[in-house]
Amino acid sequence: MREAGRIDALDAAPPAAPGANATAAKAAPAEIAAETPPAFDSLWRYTLATPFFQILLLVILVGNLFNGAVMEVAIPALAQGPLHTNAQGYGFILTGWGAGALAGALLASALGNRINRGLYSLLFFTLQVFAVSALAYATSALMAVGCMATFGLLNSLGNVSFLTLIQRKLPRNLLGRIMGVFTFCNFATLPLSVAVGGFATARFGASPVILGGAAIMLGAMMIAFASREIRTM
Repeated sequence: MREAGRIDALDAAPPAAPGANATAAKAAPAEIAAETPPAFDSLWRYTLATPFFQILLLVILVGNLFNGAVMEVAIPALAQGPLHTNAQGYGFILTGWGAGALAGALLASALGNRINRGLYSLLFFTLQVFAVSALAYATSALMAVGCMATFGLLNSLGNVSFLTLIQRKLPRNLLGRIMGVFTFCNFATLPLSVAVGGFATARFGASPVILGGAAIMLGAMMIAFASREIRTM
């Protein structure tokens, strides 16, 4: 029971204005949003404003110059020529690559966040250069299978860790367009690579083309290593 003349504090407090609580609840997010830099709404603007992304596109373009020449031209020629095998032997060589790629994907999933750094992706892609180079010196189909399995393993580790970084570090609202550009870069140099690879393989043989492709890939990795932003992604 209240004493006469006593007014509780709750009774004396004025009623809250409608929407006051909602305004207070929105104040903090609004302040945070004001401090957050605006997201890029254009892939073109993002590319122009982000030097490391330009380097990344250049690395993908240059690195994939070796893909068509080596995978589509030189390796079949190596299997048929120096290794003296047939379509079945070539199939085994590709099976080695596929098995290695599958193992690499499973291993990358098991390693998880432990390899989610740009430096690790670059290391995997660099090590695969040496596996491809060893393929040029293979003297049997079995050795070629081992080289391709190692190449597939390292390539898959690099791809999984790299794509994970892309999804985490680059603007989410541009991811679809970024992946489209990456796919374009992967295939843009394919016609040139296959044409040059066919001419070079016919003239110099499969092994020099494989070594040349490996050198191009190594050069692309050196460009990427020179970028601190890519190494520390």
